[in-house]
Amino acid sequence: MASDDEATTLLRQAAAADPEVPVRVRDMLSAGAPLESIVLTADGRWLYQGRPVGHPRVVALFHRSVRRTAAGTWLLAVGPYVYPVTVERTGWFIARLLRDGREAELLGGEAVEIGAAPEARTDGETIVDVLLPGDRWARVTGAAYQQLGELLDVRDGLWVVRWPWGDWTLTAEEA
Repeated sequence: MASDDEATTLLRQAAAADPEVPVRVRDMLSAGAPLESIVLTADGRWLYQGRPVGHPRVVALFHRSVRRTAAGTWLLAVGPYVYPVTVERTGWFIARLLRDGREAELLGGEAVEIGAAPEARTDGETIVDVLLPGDRWARVTGAAYQQLGELLDVRDGLWVVRWPWGDWTLTAEEA
């Protein structure tokens, strides 16, 4: 088996036992295939083997492709390819947007009102987090990420999300 640190060992074991991870991936992990470290940090950055992923298209692909299995394993799922990853805790994750973006469905099914102009953070390329009521930052994942991506535009050098009911102008600061 490859020499893993403790976090990688735990990820390997969880993914190898998770029935939602494809059999081929589980078998490879059980047989000791290398599991390279890919991490989504709590502040929305992607790291590969401890180094920042710098290419904007790769970062965008990773953000829209991250998903969680029912057993709790985080995966990058790109077409037929699936790879276990580590996601640092942020507390809340937005699975999809409802009511023209005025409400968010969190992983676990809770619906949360986000209002007409929520504060959002970016990684310089895309929306990463949205501020929920109660000062809770929630990471945008999966379908919600794709929903926002379809509505993004640039106006006067600033990112703008164009909703049917009005625009969000995102802050220029990076997450």
